[in-house]
Amino acid sequence: MRKESAHPDIIDVTKAETMKHYWVLGLLGVGFYGIYQYSKEGLWFQHAEAEGHFSVNSQSGDFLWTGEVGSGLAIEVKGVNGSVKARWHRGDQVIVQASKNARRSDVKTVRFEVIEHANGVTICALYRSRGRDNRCAPGQGGRLGGNNNDVNVEFDVQVPSGVTFIGKTVNGGVQAIELRGPIEAETVNGEIKVSGSGYVSAESVNGDIEAALLGTVLTGTMSLQTVNGTVTLVLPSGTNADIIGATANGQIRSEFPLMIQGRFGPKRFEGVLGQGGQDIRLESVNGSISVIRRR
Repeated sequence: MRKESAHPDIIDVTKAETMKHYWVLGLLGVGFYGIYQYSKEGLWFQHAEAEGHFSVNSQSGDFLWTGEVGSGLAIEVKGVNGSVKARWHRGDQVIVQASKNARRSDVKTVRFEVIEHANGVTICALYRSRGRDNRCAPGQGGRLGGNNNDVNVEFDVQVPSGVTFIGKTVNGGVQAIELRGPIEAETVNGEIKVSGSGYVSAESVNGDIEAALLGTVLTGTMSLQTVNGTVTLVLPSGTNADIIGATANGQIRSEFPLMIQGRFGPKRFEGVLGQGGQDIRLESVNGSISVIRRR
């Protein structure tokens, strides 16, 4: 993968090991307790190794990375405070831009790290820590914590066809609009909006999830899960898929034929759309689920 940066002060840093992340979506009080623990200690993940690390210290608060990520590989962006937005664009270059702003904290306390590895590229916003160092690593590796730092980092990612997009943040939303590749979106406090035709995984603790299928053929499984929020899925007529879902404290609305079980308390539904196909799974604990026909 070839990379370019808008910053001349990129330096190599040593390969790092990181600790296993024990982050579990909690139900009700458990979920809130997890968020409370995050605010005190930060998020812990598994130690992992990456092939190439580059550290960027941006004095102005702006960040730009451009590089080639091969089809089938992933561009992964990890933040703490702020949104992560991705959109499709023509060409073979991935473009990642970020801006920092804050009310009281110094934007210089947040830096960016770029890691090239066998599965693609991972970019993290790393906040200065008061104890153990925060670390950037692919997947579930690394440690990210804010330490009551109010610096907000807004990521904007342009993704070519065939490249997997992975967007993760803690306090902020995730958007992935009209992408031509697999999508993974995660947040703790924020909404998620995605649209695509391939594999989709979206998870939030406190936030709504909205998803739309591009075309009538789903080429990968789709999973939308939230604890405190609604789930809305928009599908075109003629969609072929197997669909299943459940809510503990919410209603179910569908403009497609589905078999719904339960009227009070927990509710489940399932159905075969068209001739069936890839699996769609929709789940909420405290929120309604809607399956809407695209007009």
